[in-house]
Order: sequence, then C-alpha cells, then structure tokens
Amino acid sequence: MINSSSDDSHLSRDYINVNVGKRVRMECELSNATISGNMKGLWLRLEDAEVFFYLTSRINSDQRFQIEQRPILHIINGTSSYEVMTYSLTIDDVRSSDDGTYSCQEDNRIIKLFVLNIVERPYFVTDESTTLLRTQIGKNVSIACEAHGKPSPFLRWIKKIDGID
Repeated sequence: MINSSSDDSHLSRDYINVNVGKRVRMECELSNATISGNMKGLWLRLEDAEVFFYLTSRINSDQRFQIEQRPILHIINGTSSYEVMTYSLTIDDVRSSDDGTYSCQEDNRIIKLFVLNIVERPYFVTDESTTLLRTQIGKNVSIACEAHGKPSPFLRWIKKIDGID
C-alpha cells in the first residue's frame, strides 16, 4: 500500500532547486531495517503516485533514477539487531517533468518529503531574428515575443531610436 495521505503537514520538507540537466540526490534514514536485510523502503512522487523503487527493486524503467542504501549504524538490543540505513534516490539529467514532491517511506509511513523545483533557463519560442516593420502613421502594429522558462521569464520591450539603445 502506498501512503500518499494529504495529512502530511506535520512532516518536514526539504526544498531543492535544481537546474535542468543537472543531478540531484535525496537522502533519508530508515531505522526499522534488520541486519538480515528486511528493509521496507519506498521512493515515490506524490503528485502522480509514481513509484520509483521498492526496497532496492526498480519499479520505474527510467534509468536516470538510481537507488543507493548504506548502513550507517548498528544497534544491538538484547537479542535483536537493527541497522539504521541511508536510503538515497538520485536523478541524473533532471527534466522539467521531474518537478514534484518526492516521498521516502518505510513500512507505509512517510519518513521524509522532498519538494523538487526544477529550474529551466529562459528561452525564446518565437524567431529571435530582427524584423523591420513598416506601417502608416496612426496605424496599430502588433509585435509578439514568447519565451518559456521556470520561473517564468520577465520580458521587456525596448524601443531603439536612431541608433540609441
């Protein structure tokens, strides 16, 4: 069962900004993993409930997503032995579509949330070439310019008068 409950307001969130094409790593600690390897970790994106890894098994076929688990602490309590594990999700060559809230879960319990904000450099959608427009005095002229990016780019028009910028 996937826990994507909307009542996660008490959980801390790590906010991560990453540029398109870069690598991002999200890391959480799982503490109910026994030394025998009985780890019940899960990584998913909450917006679409897309599961990326369960334990160390790949669920998503996208090879840009990688999982790593490392033991960081052994706890011996009487006859029981436990490991605290670092459970990491790495995304290589991030895309705009990777934007969202990622959840690290253990035994159907959200351990940590990561809000991944993908930053995309502004780019022009329309032709960037210079075009000479001629019209009659008093007539309207429409000029269009479209650019995309994240955050949304701010566009400003500048009128060039007789060679002066």
